[in-house]
Amino acid sequence: GDIRDTLASVGAAKIMGNVSTARNRAEVDGRNKMAATARAQVQSLMSNWFKEAGDNLDERTLSSYMNDEGLIRQLTDTEIIGARAVKYKVRDNVQYVLMVIDDAAKWTQQVGSSVKDKVLKDQTLFKTEVMKRDFEEKLDKLINRDAAAADQAAEKVKQFVK
Repeated sequence: GDIRDTLASVGAAKIMGNVSTARNRAEVDGRNKMAATARAQVQSLMSNWFKEAGDNLDERTLSSYMNDEGLIRQLTDTEIIGARAVKYKVRDNVQYVLMVIDDAAKWTQQVGSSVKDKVLKDQTLFKTEVMKRDFEEKLDKLINRDAAAADQAAEKVKQFVK
């Protein structure tokens, strides 16, 4: 409840003898959940950015970007590698782990840059260079806004895991 606008997940694994093996399984579970959450977050960010910055662009083409599972998976999965365990808890013979991305603002910036690069290379979206520059300027502002929000959320996470 206290962790918002950042990437965090809780992994869990039943302890069957070896606690360290359960920790490893819980971390893998946490990373998998984080990847699924990240994909949903990227889809949401893209949708919001395109709604705000893409007012002159072809809606069908934008929709295809927002629903492109391959692109969304590519944008998220490699970045999840930076996730780390910050808190462990055992309850009722189950190992739990809280996983977070250390720099959610940087993650948001990287996702934004990747989206921007991909979209700006698509010649079918823009009727003129002016439209392309306008889209790029608006998208940069939105990316920076969302990165700042992620940075503020990361501060809350730091307080939570102390």
